[in-house]
Amino acid sequence: MIKTLPPKCPFCDKREQVKKHGSGSAGLQRYRCLDCHKTFQSHYYYRANSPFIDEQIARLSKEGWSAKQIGDYLRVSLPTVNKRLHKLQGKEHQNEPA
Repeated sequence: MIKTLPPKCPFCDKREQVKKHGSGSAGLQRYRCLDCHKTFQSHYYYRANSPFIDEQIARLSKEGWSAKQIGDYLRVSLPTVNKRLHKLQGKEHQNEPA
């Protein structure tokens, strides 16, 4: 019998501490990293849930792309891009020195 390896955590890149953690709404296996305590799936149907979409939105926005251009390029909706940009701007304000 061949034993399959659990996927690597997309947040901390570790494989050793990844355990099964139920299933998502689409019926796909979910995993939990016991090292960084984040949950994830091996792949996603809803593109905006992919782990690094916020980083891509932030990078493209800093490069001067409009929200519509970002949405078209990443194939996510304009409201999703706007919500993520708003969330990212809130994080930037929290990190500013007082």
